[in-house]
Amino acid sequence: MPDVVSANLVKEITAKKKEIGAVLSQTATSAQLNAVGDPINTSGKFLGKLVYNTTSNLLAVAQGPLAADAWRNPATGTVTHNPV
Repeated sequence: MPDVVSANLVKEITAKKKEIGAVLSQTATSAQLNAVGDPINTSGKFLGKLVYNTTSNLLAVAQGPLAADAWRNPATGTVTHNPV
């Protein structure tokens, strides 16, 4: 249940980010998060970078700055994407 609540909150914040400031810098699909050569993994990635996954409607947090570094669900701590 927390993931659903979090996803709904992220959608609401994203929709209102002009009013409250840019909370999330980027969105990406699962396919993009899994692709080591995608710009989401090769440009501006850093430890702790928060991205909204538009496929799963969940957040993903980068585990490091390298293109092949994993993405985790911050609510559960489980790895959700391993770029290859």
